[in-house]
Amino acid sequence: MGCTAAQDANGECESDEFPAHDVEITKDFLLATVEVTQVLWAQAFGGSEPSYFGPNGDGGGGFCADCPVTMVNWYEALAFANAMSVAEGVDECYTLTNCVGVFGLGCPGAGNSCNPDDDPGLDVFVCDVSLPRPVDTCEGYRLPTEAEWEYAARAGTDLIYAGSDTVGDVAWYAGNSDEFSGKEVGQRAPNAWGLYDMSGNVTEWVSDGYDENYYAASPEVDPQGPSSLTVVGARGGSQFHPPHLVRVSRRINNDPTYRKRAVGFRLARTMP
Repeated sequence: MGCTAAQDANGECESDEFPAHDVEITKDFLLATVEVTQVLWAQAFGGSEPSYFGPNGDGGGGFCADCPVTMVNWYEALAFANAMSVAEGVDECYTLTNCVGVFGLGCPGAGNSCNPDDDPGLDVFVCDVSLPRPVDTCEGYRLPTEAEWEYAARAGTDLIYAGSDTVGDVAWYAGNSDEFSGKEVGQRAPNAWGLYDMSGNVTEWVSDGYDENYYAASPEVDPQGPSSLTVVGARGGSQFHPPHLVRVSRRINNDPTYRKRAVGFRLARTMP
């Protein structure tokens, strides 16, 4: 994991991507080939759809069934994973208690992001969360760990982006996208393991908390991230980002309450 000297030839790597280090993932896992789409979200929650490029957003256009769902915070992503587990009759991965706020509200008005720090009146959805420890011991759907995400994005290669050293081959990013339309999943080339949009389209929540110095102390086997969830991780970059922000080693962090037009997620599941 992390940025190697070869990948940092242009000085694009950030300090939190160092040191590069080997990680062993001991349990097989499944990762969705594409990001969770607007239609999948709407089917799960009775037609409610919060995305910026969707019927309740202000990014233009209407319902984009095969575009990634966005404007969902980390807690809402966990709740969706639990809903998928319930739908398939398997145990939920996350214990969410004392939830408050409006679920799936998106962002009101003309903003492309919203959070309670900037808008104290925002009725943000937030819960007390109990993560399974280790995360990969649960049966149901979940977010991937940061290590699982990077392992899958790299797909056994040392490429800069997920599937290529040429960003436009595999990613929707600022150089081939605009501010006015969402991008359907699976339209760029996949990586070697058949995963689409691991670089670009939307940034993806992961299950780990975030610490900029975590790599210096990260376990070599099945890292799960720091215990604090005050700040959580995300990976992959989005259609609004320049090339250096959609690299496979690039780490991103967010307040878990934030909803953004550039952030969605994909689901993982531990193999039985």
